[in-house]
Amino acid sequence: MEKSKMVLTSALTPAQIDELRDLLMQLQTLLDPLPSLTPKQRQRLTKQGSKSQGFVTYTATLLQTNPTWLPNSLDTSRFLADYAISDRILEQCNQLRQLSDRLSDLYLLLNDSTMNEYCPRNLQPTQSPTAQSPRLKPTYPELSQRFIGQGRTANPNSLSA
Repeated sequence: MEKSKMVLTSALTPAQIDELRDLLMQLQTLLDPLPSLTPKQRQRLTKQGSKSQGFVTYTATLLQTNPTWLPNSLDTSRFLADYAISDRILEQCNQLRQLSDRLSDLYLLLNDSTMNEYCPRNLQPTQSPTAQSPRLKPTYPELSQRFIGQGRTANPNSLSA
């Protein structure tokens, strides 16, 4: 475990984090003109699983060898262009997802390390705060009033101070 602590603390320098932020801003600028779908719009779209992706690849192969296979009313050149871009974008999506996962893993490991190694156990949250929490007894009435003052309803079971 000692080796992983060393890797975590030296994983990214402040300069590297700044560089990462700048690169992400460049990527954001590059992707800004692209469509941004709502969750509902994404849900309505037809998804390509591995079987349907194979069917589309097979169709693209057939169209490349025999462009008259589909009726003239269908734009085969547009289909092939969309297919080629889709295939290339899939690679980028997978690569971006892997990079995002690695950065998220580092974040999770750093948080785990911070909580388990540096924060005293008696200060870590173990349950939701109530009037019975010894550390909150002096401040609980004030917190309750602030909560109620914001127009929220209080839990009647937790107000027994």
